[in-house]
Amino acid sequence: MAGAAADWLESLEAHTIRTIQEVKIAFDGRYKTPDIVKFKSAREIFSQKQGQNETSDDYITQMTKLRKLIQADEKMMRYAILNGLRSEITTYVTQQNPTNIDQLLAAVRVAKSHNAFTINA
Repeated sequence: MAGAAADWLESLEAHTIRTIQEVKIAFDGRYKTPDIVKFKSAREIFSQKQGQNETSDDYITQMTKLRKLIQADEKMMRYAILNGLRSEITTYVTQQNPTNIDQLLAAVRVAKSHNAFTINA
């Protein structure tokens, strides 16, 4: 362990960490995300919308952080991001049929940089 986790480990009483299993239990108790936080984050994934003044990159970055927290798969994440993007961007991105988040992000950037969301709208 390094940094704060190493400091935490050194602060434990020797009798509380006699086995690696006891260290794991103590570590999980200290650093594992509680299920209630995961539940709240899972709700946010499908309810969070891109703000009018929020860049698409910032929105997708925030959604990616939530994805890691709840360990959502990539397909679910693509749907959640598409659900939350501003409608004028979603139209173009959906037409591109991205199969992963990198393709989705690339389509978002094209839509924004070329005003592509006005085509076939």
